[in-house]
Amino acid sequence: MENLNTSAYKGRIARVIYIFTAAIFVVFTVLTLILKISEDKPYWMTIIFTVIQGGLLLCMYYGIQNFLIHLSERMKWVFAICVFIIFFSLQVIMATALYGTIAYDFNYLFNAANAITNSGSMTGFDVYFAEFPNNTFLMLCFTNLFRVCNLMGGLSYIKALICVNIICIDISIILAYLSAKKMFGKKTSLLTLCMMLPVVGLHRGVALPYSDIFCMMFSVLTLFIYLHIPEQGVKRWIYIILLSLSCVIGFLIKPQVLIVPTAIAICMFLKEKVSWKTLWPEVKAACCFVLAFIVFNMGIGKYIDIEIRPYISAQLEEETAVSITHFMMMGMNETSNGFFSSDDYKMTLAHKGKKAKTEFNIKEIKNRLYQFGIGGY
Repeated sequence: MENLNTSAYKGRIARVIYIFTAAIFVVFTVLTLILKISEDKPYWMTIIFTVIQGGLLLCMYYGIQNFLIHLSERMKWVFAICVFIIFFSLQVIMATALYGTIAYDFNYLFNAANAITNSGSMTGFDVYFAEFPNNTFLMLCFTNLFRVCNLMGGLSYIKALICVNIICIDISIILAYLSAKKMFGKKTSLLTLCMMLPVVGLHRGVALPYSDIFCMMFSVLTLFIYLHIPEQGVKRWIYIILLSLSCVIGFLIKPQVLIVPTAIAICMFLKEKVSWKTLWPEVKAACCFVLAFIVFNMGIGKYIDIEIRPYISAQLEEETAVSITHFMMMGMNETSNGFFSSDDYKMTLAHKGKKAKTEFNIKEIKNRLYQFGIGGY
């Protein structure tokens, strides 16, 4: 009896230690992000912080795992809700502390949406959106959110955007956890959750509601839907259509989302021996996905065209629009390491008309691929 009491006492002490180290881990992560230790301090200090955070992460993982075992199903839900409320509050505080000025491309999206909402005009921003039509859909989403803010008594636009931004981040974390649980089981999914809470949930992106964050949710949602597609029945086709819708919305926010369905397609055809019997259902699913993608893309594209046409003429868009090939070319710039290049931007703009720009981009892409050589990729 004494041994049992001693064991239970040691277990309680262990749980306290685990929870305490988890709290320290969160504090270290916030310090690393807010004080920018990795940028402002010597390299050796970054290594020390990384090692400490790694050790504390494992303590948090085993601590939560040990803690949850002793809770009922109802108390697990209560615990999860409490963690979400505390974590969401921490994200809001962090976003408020990090938020600076409205800058870069976000400046155009925010101010154009603000102008359309309150004055019915986007004078001064029409050239930008004619030049970069890839940002038009997200700008219209901002516009609709701002209209809702006005209906609710004039809520702060930027605060509403940051809250939506944080919600998208948290949904991404939850979907990633559930996807990991489906693929690898409880232990790995819990470790995934422990890693994503500080690394993704407390990232500087919480303070900048832009396409990088919003598209993330649809990337993970695409994987989540795919993992839950039934083998047969009507629900199978409904899930495939929803999968396509998720990809289209994500694609219109940021084209990189298509990496996920591309990876899924490759895995589908490599996961087992190829035979007509196993291949035919996958081919039908792929055809349904592509058809739904085209329909959704055309439908939402028509909505975008109707909404934006009063402000941007088709002629202006044709003369100034930069296609996706420009970004592919810029991504192959070795000098900028694939980041924004003002030289590439100027070279693209030097060609008049969308067709001429696209032809130049494709030619330059081929040249850069040739210069990379076999070992350059």
